[in-house]
Amino acid sequence: MRKFFFKISIPLLAVVLINIGLPAFGLYRLYTRYYSPTYGSVKLISAERRHSKKVVVIGCSNLQHNIDFKKVQKEANADVDFLYFSGSENSSFLQFLNDQNLTKNYDEIILYVPYNILVRSTFVNESRYHFLCVGCYAYSKNVIIHNPKLIFFNWNSYYDSISKYRTPFLPRDYIAHTDRDRVMDSLNTHSTTYSNCNEKFEIEKHIIKDVVYTADDLKFVNSLRSEKQKIFILFTPIPDIAENRVSLKGLVKIKSTFKSITMLNDPFLMDSTLFYDQWYHLNLCGQQQETANMISKINKLL
Repeated sequence: MRKFFFKISIPLLAVVLINIGLPAFGLYRLYTRYYSPTYGSVKLISAERRHSKKVVVIGCSNLQHNIDFKKVQKEANADVDFLYFSGSENSSFLQFLNDQNLTKNYDEIILYVPYNILVRSTFVNESRYHFLCVGCYAYSKNVIIHNPKLIFFNWNSYYDSISKYRTPFLPRDYIAHTDRDRVMDSLNTHSTTYSNCNEKFEIEKHIIKDVVYTADDLKFVNSLRSEKQKIFILFTPIPDIAENRVSLKGLVKIKSTFKSITMLNDPFLMDSTLFYDQWYHLNLCGQQQETANMISKINKLL
């Protein structure tokens, strides 16, 4: 009997070592060569400190295109910082940023994010941009903390995908602390379809995707704040086209799911002439309206 158990224990042990050892080796490779996201994958535009209240608005490229940061910081009755990352990521990256304590020093957190970012995700978003800029050990470790079974994921393959797009680099601060956004400066200072508000409207690029929210999503959003902080949702505008009017009816149900979260507005439609290259990017004309809307919401809130 002992011989029998000894014989089967060796292959079982080998299987265990392979299932644990290989992922661990992949994580080690990430740790030594790709510890953090690339510099600039997250941007933080800080306000001059003049008020007692400190607010951070979190978003993606919708925030980048839709809001005149300087105007908000000048006219809002609070110090408003803007933190944004690529909307091609999912909520696990927002969770990562929160766990990095990037929001701990604020009184209020406003989520001005694409609708999909409010959906709780427990895995990385394996896209070209992710491998190029975001994929790293620190992010992977954070994902595993929230979903321990991912320790058995093929992190070697993940490492190999990252290595196709960028060379190894030393750990460094990946947040670009800046007072300007060069992309938007370029769009605004040159004669572009963004600044002239005459981008051709292609309907297929502006149809929003239906999103269904659950109680897990509510728990996720609530987890992004401390007991002393307040968190709010400010919905980004949707192009006023027939397809989106149908989707809007479904999005209104979000209020019942996120009933314990204060919403600064309802999902709403905006004239399609005010949009740029996709459904949550406004052009300069739309930006002026949405900036005024954000200032009004923040001042009313405070």
